This record gives sequence, structure tokens and C-alpha cells, in this order.
Amino acid sequence: MTALTAEEITLVNLALMRIGSSTSIATSTEGTNEYRIAEIVYTDARNHVLADIEWPFATKRASLGAASGTPPTNWAYQYIQPSDCLKMRRVVPASASTRRDEPIPFKLNSLVTQTAVITNEVSAAAEYTAVVTLTSLFSPTFKNALSYYLGAELALGLRAKPEIAKGALDGYNTIRQGVMEPGYLEGLEDANVTRFDSAATVTAVSIFNMALVKIGRMSF
Repeated sequence: MTALTAEEITLVNLALMRIGSSTSIATSTEGTNEYRIAEIVYTDARNHVLADIEWPFATKRASLGAASGTPPTNWAYQYIQPSDCLKMRRVVPASASTRRDEPIPFKLNSLVTQTAVITNEVSAAAEYTAVVTLTSLFSPTFKNALSYYLGAELALGLRAKPEIAKGALDGYNTIRQGVMEPGYLEGLEDANVTRFDSAATVTAVSIFNMALVKIGRMSF
């Protein structure tokens, strides 16, 4: 396991707040149960929320290179899945505009050391959700969703009452339902997730103020 960064610890503390915990984490050198459990569940929780919704900030498009070997029966081509791919969304023609209303069939095929994308598209590109680890690239809505889902994972690990975990999952599903509404993600720019936007860096103070707003305790 990799030690949590300061920004990741900030998200974990937001998650702990979501489940009513009075304990917070200060540094990655803590030996508390909260930190140990957060270190275990954080990466899987983040990747689950990334894969669950087609977040624009995590969306990438890349041409696919040919994979070695013969594709399975009834398929014409076999390509290498991008190494940073968390979830394949669709295959599109590499040299044409995306037509999402005309999906191109594809399957994933496990090879010895990599995953292959098999399809009948002669020159293919992939649209996929990438693994995004840099917290400065997370959208505000994603951070909210992750904090609730992570809260549910922490509640179970800390042996809190089951209804506390359920409440956190309800919060996550409420955000998910809103994001999945038709038109919510339309018109939002697909981001190149390799870029770094220093202006998007989140501080503990900004997250705390956001929490106060949500419970009606912020004065203006």
C-alpha cells in the first residue's frame, strides 16, 4: 500500500465527517484505525466511483495499437487496451468523429500480460475512463460523491452501526442519480487528465466551508 497524500487525507477527513466521526487524520504517519482502514480502502473506493460514472475529467480518447495473436472467432481485429484504462466506454473509428448513437460492438479479451480490445473496426480508437490519481483534477461533484462512498467503506471498517454506512451510501446514490440525469454531463468538456490545473487545488479550509454550507451553518 502507498501512503495517502495530504490531499487524499483531506478527502478521507471529509468522509469521516459524513459518517459523524469526531476523529480526523492529521498525517500519513498516524497509527490510528481510521488511517489504517483509509489506506486500505481509498484506492478501491476512488476507482469504483471513477468507473461508476463517465466523468468528463477522467475521460480520454486514444488510438488503439494492434495486439499480437489471433482474435477470437467472429472478430476481425485485436487491439491493446490503453495501460491507464480503468473502464472501456466505447470503440470509435480512429479517423472519424464520434457517433455515440451508432455504437461499435467490442469485447475485452484477457491476454497473458495485458488486456485486448476485440472488435470488427479496422482502425479503432477507444473512449475510456482513465485511472486518475491526482486529486487536483477531481471535479467538485466527484469529490462529494467519493467522500460519501468512502464514508460508507470507513463506517464498515470501523464497525459503525450499519445504518451509518447505509446513510453514506444513500448520499452517494443521491449524487449519482443527479449526475446520471440526461443532459447533466452533456456539453462538459472531456478533459485530458494528464494536465495539471494548480487553481483546482483543494484546501482543508475550502472543504470545511463547503461542509458548513451543506448544513446551513455558514454565515455570509
